[in-house]
Amino acid sequence: MHIEIQNHLNINYIFCFMVEIFFRTGSLIKKGMRSILMKLAPVIVIFVFCISCATDKPTVVPKPKQPDQTTEISVTTGWVDEDTYTVRITAEDAEKAKEMARHQILKDIVNVRVRNGSRYTDITKISGEFEKPLKEGRIIKQEQINGGIEVYFQINDKGLKKKFERQ
Repeated sequence: MHIEIQNHLNINYIFCFMVEIFFRTGSLIKKGMRSILMKLAPVIVIFVFCISCATDKPTVVPKPKQPDQTTEISVTTGWVDEDTYTVRITAEDAEKAKEMARHQILKDIVNVRVRNGSRYTDITKISGEFEKPLKEGRIIKQEQINGGIEVYFQINDKGLKKKFERQ
């Protein structure tokens, strides 16, 4: 709105400047030419008014949507950050996949602890230690494949990586 008002004012100033020049030089112009210019003055005023009211906004043409356009989410297994761990499992259905994913995570924890020489490698005790994150774990991506379903199962807990590597 402010820009449009500014445009109107600029055009009006230009018009006033032109009129002032016209009247100052009027004595220098022949009488016949002056009467023609005076008859054209209303046409010039209307022309300037129309130009000042015109909008400068470009016409926006929306782009046509592409049919069935989907975005593919890339998911990696392993550590996402210090608090998030992801595994990939293939099973017959989602519930079976969740159980297999929980068991795979427990096996991964045992493997890490054995490699680090930890004394806490009993899978039943580890299961109790990681009960909350395993229970709250979720499927972040699932895909139908031949013979079942492939899921990416993710657990999250504060300090999860340090718990994995517990000595």
